[in-house]
Amino acid sequence: MSPSSAVKSKGQAILARAELYAERRLICGVHFRSDIVAGEAFGTAIAVQLMQNADFQKENAAAAAELAAAHLR
Repeated sequence: MSPSSAVKSKGQAILARAELYAERRLICGVHFRSDIVAGEAFGTAIAVQLMQNADFQKENAAAAAELAAAHLR
C-alpha cells in the first residue's frame, strides 16, 4: 500500500506500527493470522480506491498543504 502524499514521509513508520499492533493482537489471541491478512488486503483495496477518487485527492492535497504550512511535513 502506498501512503498518501500528506504523510508519505511517515508511511513506512505507520505501516511498521500497524504490523506491530497486528502481531500483538495475534499473540494475545484476539485475532487469527487470517484476520490480519484479510485486514491488510481490505485496507489496501480501500486505499487504492481512495487514491483514484478526485474528492479524496483534493482533500489529501489540502491536508498536505496544511502540514507543510505548519512545518510538519
